[in-house]
Amino acid sequence: MMMDFRRKWRWIILAAALFVSCGQPGDSASEDENEFKNEAEPAAQKIGIKISSPPDTTVYGRGQAFDKTGLAVDWLYEDGSAGAMAESEWLIAAEPDMTKYIPHKVTVRAAAYAADKNYEDSFWIAVMDSDRVLQSVTASGPANKTQYVGFELDKTGLVITGHFSDGSTQNLTSYAAVLGYDKRRRGEQQITARVNGKTAVFTVTTRIGDAASVTINKPFRYQGPDDHQNLEYKEAWIKGEAFSVKDFNLQALVKPGGVGSVTLTYPGGINDGDLEPVMAAYRPEQTGKQTLTVTLDGRTFDLELFVLDVEPAVWFDYGYMRHAGDGTGKGPGAGKYYARPNETLVIAPVRYLVGYNADHTPAAGTTYAWTVSGDAASRGYTMSNDGELLHITPKSAGTYTVSVKIAGKNYLTGETIEKTASTELVCYTGALPAGTFASPLRNFACGQFSEGGNGLGWSLGSAGGYEVWTVEHQPSYKISGNAFSSWHEAGVVWMQEDRNGNGLPDEMWYEVRGGDDDDPAQKGSITRRYAITYIKGSESEAVINQYNQLIRPVYWADVKGRAGRIPGGFPDRYWGVTGNRVTYTGTLLRDNGNIATGSYSGLAPMPGYVDALGDTFQVDKAMRADGSPVTLSAVKFIKVQTAVLRYGGSFGDVSTEIYSADFLGVQTNFPLP
Repeated sequence: MMMDFRRKWRWIILAAALFVSCGQPGDSASEDENEFKNEAEPAAQKIGIKISSPPDTTVYGRGQAFDKTGLAVDWLYEDGSAGAMAESEWLIAAEPDMTKYIPHKVTVRAAAYAADKNYEDSFWIAVMDSDRVLQSVTASGPANKTQYVGFELDKTGLVITGHFSDGSTQNLTSYAAVLGYDKRRRGEQQITARVNGKTAVFTVTTRIGDAASVTINKPFRYQGPDDHQNLEYKEAWIKGEAFSVKDFNLQALVKPGGVGSVTLTYPGGINDGDLEPVMAAYRPEQTGKQTLTVTLDGRTFDLELFVLDVEPAVWFDYGYMRHAGDGTGKGPGAGKYYARPNETLVIAPVRYLVGYNADHTPAAGTTYAWTVSGDAASRGYTMSNDGELLHITPKSAGTYTVSVKIAGKNYLTGETIEKTASTELVCYTGALPAGTFASPLRNFACGQFSEGGNGLGWSLGSAGGYEVWTVEHQPSYKISGNAFSSWHEAGVVWMQEDRNGNGLPDEMWYEVRGGDDDDPAQKGSITRRYAITYIKGSESEAVINQYNQLIRPVYWADVKGRAGRIPGGFPDRYWGVTGNRVTYTGTLLRDNGNIATGSYSGLAPMPGYVDALGDTFQVDKAMRADGSPVTLSAVKFIKVQTAVLRYGGSFGDVSTEIYSADFLGVQTNFPLP
């Protein structure tokens, strides 16, 4: 969340100033994008009532009493929708005289609108002058087997015939309940005709009428307690990934020409079997923006998607962002691990798109082959390979080359691929040359916009975004965000010593153990050595928002092959890296499947994380990559990293905020990235 302006009134004024100067990613979409947002609207007005089902019994023999059991009535709303009425909300105007063997029209009225003819509806019953018993019903028709979305069922030509115990038949169409027709969906529908519990089924096909207006939307729909906004529209694919039109989960807004409109959403909506894409237009190896077409009831619509240029890779993580064109040497393969003799390090690689199934779950059979340069006896090291973790204890000074070859499944093809990465381990006894370090490092993921300082706080952006500070060593550090009761944007804390004395955070980062590590229900949803790549859209996709900012779309792809687009885009001036892509590594919390949609409802309080619940972080809770505790005697650097990938609706990207920390006293207003 970019700014919690609901927590304190003073933040409203500060946030408003930032919104004018910087823009809010959650609100910075183009007008077309905003059209698809599900904003809060007033409740639709009631305009009438409708009998949705007549009573179970509508054909009576001699002497039977009228029975309203099964009678159901709906409210009708101005937007074309309907909703069930409580039995207390309607009444029967006058009960039929069951001694008269004639058809009876029974009128139902809304109790609150008893004098308004718009709020009444009727059904028919028959009272026969014989003791014959209805044994079955059959249906024929209607004349129009093609119906139209948004309109009531056209029953012209529909005949419901009753078959009685004496061998006679009778047209019972007026007394039949016609159930199961949904004017708000298209495709084949099976409709049930029911009289006195006897049923017959007939079939119609619903299509969009020629006169109806149709808009293809990218739906944002509220989806219960787990998803604040469930983005059902997939528009980003990884290079080589197969495309299916059903991945779009499209929504069509149909205005049939009558009152209100009808929204069709897959499943059971517009992707019901005859929505055909022009597949020749899709090229899975062609990266960038592509335009496809689909045909819906004879109409052609353009659909846009973005193919991301990412490749399987393996690297060692030194806590830096990495991106094309970075001249600082902080890209993949840069950096070293430092240790003293007889000190054990736990080293682990990041694997990107390697070792995952097509459903993005870890694939069985992933293997790790480790090598260390030199001879163990002559160079003096010991190593233990625990799968993806390497425990290594150098015994004498020197530089060791550590390599790993990972073999795992390529989730796109199912084939096994191999990737190799190397790093250096420096075992030293004296101090290394001192260096310089500009404090702090600003490495925000897309979504970051606040300038920080002067009480405004720092917003670290989407998953992986981080900031690093130099600190004085102390037993614990206090770091506060702006979380409130139902909104937590968890960030993990990392600590590092300056063992080599060069003033750079270029050594091993140690994560501070958080609450999810000790919660059996959440521990399995932690993804460590997570990596996510953000790719900025092209200038041709850019728009100018209401703050006169140039907004580009931002796409993402992660280690498991999931991909998406951050709704609302990102102000171009705040893209704080060289080139059009950047990759972050770190820890991802609550990686429970919803991540692929990029949605968020506010997590329950999460102790042990910044901007979640706790605000005090103990040095003695620092841990190695395998979760074992590590003793840090002289912490020099603190890093806070956004650890959740979600989209927070009108709040924008879920983004860890830092509003205060006990090591910020010497800081001033930091420059933008």
